[in-house]
Parts: sequence; C-alpha cells; structure tokens
Amino acid sequence: MLKKRRLPPLNALKAFEATARTGSLSLAAEELSVSASAVSQQVRSLEQWLGLSLFDRGANFIELTKTGATYLAGLTVMFDRLDEMTEALQNKKAPRKLRLSVLPSFAAEWLGPRVKKFRKANPSIQLEILTSDQLVDFSDGSVDLAIRYGPGNYKGLTSELLMGEMIGPACHPDLLNEGDFFSRITLLRDAGGPEGIRLSLEEWLDDFARESPAGHDSYSFSDTHLLINAARNGEGLMLGRSVLIADDVLSGRLVPVLGKWTKSPFSYYLVSSAVRELTPDGRLFRKWLLAEISEFESNMPEALRRQE
Repeated sequence: MLKKRRLPPLNALKAFEATARTGSLSLAAEELSVSASAVSQQVRSLEQWLGLSLFDRGANFIELTKTGATYLAGLTVMFDRLDEMTEALQNKKAPRKLRLSVLPSFAAEWLGPRVKKFRKANPSIQLEILTSDQLVDFSDGSVDLAIRYGPGNYKGLTSELLMGEMIGPACHPDLLNEGDFFSRITLLRDAGGPEGIRLSLEEWLDDFARESPAGHDSYSFSDTHLLINAARNGEGLMLGRSVLIADDVLSGRLVPVLGKWTKSPFSYYLVSSAVRELTPDGRLFRKWLLAEISEFESNMPEALRRQE
C-alpha cells in the first residue's frame, strides 16, 4: 500500500523559508511579491499545522526557535535542489553558472591569472566573478561562494581558512641601483582594503618616514591593484602583501627590501551560506582552489616568508 505523504501547504513553507532565511517579514514579502501581513499569516498557519512554534516574536523582532532553525536547514536544501532540477529541465543545453564574490585586488592579482585553468578543466561551468569591497549577502542566493580577506568567524556563514599573508616593503629592482635610495624614495600608500590592513601599512610607512633623515614624498591609491602597478613601474616604495605580489617577486618585477616582513592580522577565507549546501559546481571550484593554493604556497619566495 502506498504511503500517503503528509505535507504542509507549499505557500506556507515558502513564506516560512523566505522569512527565516532573510530574517525579515518585509524582505520575505518582497521576495515572494506579497504583503508582509500575508507572509506573517502564512507562517502562523504553518505553525498551527505543525503544532510547533518556529519563531520567537517581539515588538520589533522575529527570531528562529531551535526547532525553526532545524526546519529551515532542511527546507532550504530541498528548495535549492528543486530550483536546480527545474532549471536543468528548462535549460538542458545552457551552461551551469557559478557566482563568486571576491575583492578587486585579489581578482586582479591572484585569481585572474589562474582561473583560466579552472575554466579549461570545467568548460560546462560558467564562472561569474563579482568584484566588490563590500561583504556580500548570501541570503538571496545571488552568490554561491565568496573569498574574503579578514579575521574570519563570519556570523551566519561557513568559512574555511585558505591562506595567511605577510606584509612588508617592496619596490622595483631598478630603484635599489639609483644610490641614496632610502633618503629619496617616494612612499606609495594604500588607502583601500580593510581598515586593519590600512592602519598597519600606514603605521609602517609613517615609522619609516620618521626614522629617515630626509623627508619623503608620498601619494596614495584607493585601489590596491593600481598601487601595485605603480610599484611595478618604479614609482616608489610600497608596503606589499605577499599573496598579491608573490608572482611579481618570482618574475623579478618587484623585490622585497629591508627584511621587515610581518604576519598580517587578516587571512583569506572561502565563505558560503550556512543554510545552503555547496552545489556540485561549488565543490569542484573549492577542490580546484585548494589545490591551486597548495601549489602557490609551495612556490612562495623565501623572502616573503621571513618574519621580523
């Protein structure tokens, strides 16, 4: 005898999942193209149907109960899978899309020169690289993965440490041959990137300028990629980040100087939604990325490994 499925109303499930995922009745209403009161009614009807409380409610907040959090985890996976199957049926010949959020500097200096290997190995995956200095919101499903540079422990997300970084002074090798280098050098300042790194770089450059017997000209860049290009062109001394300039050091376009390289307070993390499982394409990219990083770190110039 066939077992009869005991399923809650689909609209009530959609209302609950959207509200729980976004953390807001108004955002869920916007996503579902209905009013916030309609979403609230659907959620309450689901709680009545289940005989369970899924949210704790207050005057100005709505928060998942432990039961609601458990229910959300399973529902999001099922809805995502249903979405993937439906898209696959409708677009059998369309390339699969994988959306990755990264910092512009990391995309330009590290990922960009390497990503063609991933694309060559996975031609059916259409990789969409979204560059931004802002932290991406995973709740709407518009991004599959992100590579973030920071302290880690991102609330509500799954984060995996990829690699740490060293910071220290570097310049074009020709500048070292001009004589009286340290008394005349122009300081290239990085006004972009996370605040913690900006402060570390500024502190080092300020200390360097104070210790020098002569004053120093300086100028700053809000874009780290432009800063590195200026250093490549021999325009002055930069405080470099090992992950972003290792390829330049290996090729001889930049050289580390003074030996004062220290560990950065930030590291690189692979970040994804805590309530959505990685897609098969996301898992493929993760595997490729970890292998690429392992090879990169094994070839890291020794001068960029030294600590002060």
